[in-house]
Amino acid sequence: SYKKDLHDPFLFRDMEKVVSRIFIAIENKEKIFVYGDYDADGVTGSVILKSTLDALGAITETYLPHREKEGYGLNSSAVSYMLSAGGRLVITNDCGISNAEEIEEAQAKGMEVIVTDHHRIPEVIPKAFAILHPLIPGEPYPNKYLTGGGGAFKLAQGLIERCQVSGIRCQKVEEGF
Repeated sequence: SYKKDLHDPFLFRDMEKVVSRIFIAIENKEKIFVYGDYDADGVTGSVILKSTLDALGAITETYLPHREKEGYGLNSSAVSYMLSAGGRLVITNDCGISNAEEIEEAQAKGMEVIVTDHHRIPEVIPKAFAILHPLIPGEPYPNKYLTGGGGAFKLAQGLIERCQVSGIRCQKVEEGF
């Protein structure tokens, strides 16, 4: 059962903050970048996020770094590109927890960054707008084994659950995308 067998996405301590910020971006027609990892987990998670955001009426673009030319995670040239393309909000998927420096750079340039990740927690945790990560110290979300795609699903679930409350038309969501 969807309602009975899945944990409430709002058990993530930053979920309400993340969902509220995304709805503000949608209402203000801010461009949202979904920045995913280039592997199967990152690509599928990015599709989950972009599809959900598009169904909610967001202005979105997806950025997947080139494995060999850019490497893993958020990078400075991608930050510059997203800024030049009008990005105001970046949501990482399956990456970002190890990118404190790049997140600081993005935020210093006027973008806000939401991290959704599941990889090992580094010594320096980024000072992102918000972080959805099951292994962050003190995180109450009960499933500590979510994948990047699983984290994207939880965010999508939270957005869909709150779309009616926010006043945003949810027609595409109600029709099943």
